[in-house]
Amino acid sequence: MPVDPGNLLFLGALGEMPVIGLPGCARSPALNGADWVLERVACGMVPGPTDFAAMGVGGLLKEIPIRPQPREARGS
Repeated sequence: MPVDPGNLLFLGALGEMPVIGLPGCARSPALNGADWVLERVACGMVPGPTDFAAMGVGGLLKEIPIRPQPREARGS
């Protein structure tokens, strides 16, 4: 998903049932892309490639204090 913080997840199906594989991002206390996918699937709207690309419009999600900041130089 083209956002920062991004999400690694997979979305597939087992017959007619949607299947979502969520890594550690699912534990994040902050809103993230996995939440957007879950909301859509729960409403019966399974997102496709165009939907995922559209979720990245804007590029950044709200930072949370516990997230490391890779853009900052070490020792700063």
